Amino acid sequence: MTGIISPQEFHEADGVEDWQVRPSGASARFHTGSFAVGLELVDTIGALADAADHHPDVDLRYTDVTVRVVSHDVGGLTDRDVMLARQVSAAARAMGVEAEPPSSVDDGLDIRFQVVAFDAADLDAESTFWAGVLGGTVEAEDDWHMVMVDGEPRIGVQLAPDHVPPDWPDGQPPQQMHLDLWVPDIAAAHETVLGLGARLLQEDTGDTFRVYADPAGHPFCLCW
Repeated sequence: MTGIISPQEFHEADGVEDWQVRPSGASARFHTGSFAVGLELVDTIGALADAADHHPDVDLRYTDVTVRVVSHDVGGLTDRDVMLARQVSAAARAMGVEAEPPSSVDDGLDIRFQVVAFDAADLDAESTFWAGVLGGTVEAEDDWHMVMVDGEPRIGVQLAPDHVPPDWPDGQPPQQMHLDLWVPDIAAAHETVLGLGARLLQEDTGDTFRVYADPAGHPFCLCW
């Protein structure tokens, strides 16, 4: 079995300058400029993946293709990911497709990605709820679920068997972190989140927002 390599070891490898290590693996975005070129690149990636017996996540959009590599069998990056990333970048260059430069910062902590993490006693209920709200999927481990949207991690759910939902005295929200979600159709969004398991906590004020709790009791707002 191939051993896990560190993010630094991945970035120090030759031919992976287009790629950036994130919590869910290493990813790169290629600007194809058209759907037809994107399909051609996806076909090429598929052939490379089949030949290596190592298959990445590929997201095809009208002008972009995003690729994510990770070795699920060991739960991290390996030399197989370096090899496939290198081959994908080379194939894109041969087609004249440029990659989006990996993001970087000059100051601070050099944070490359961030997610919101919630505690919950019921991982399935919590992660399924947020996947339904955001239109994503769930990558599940024993005590951690990650909600993925367009191939990127958005919300983490951490198992906390003794989790106590936040208290809402007299219907007023406590001072704590919450999510604001802007929607074009509040009535439709209201029915959707209730159907997924949310609870309405506070009606809108001045026709601008409504406050809800997710299945674990964490607050969020629908705004319009």
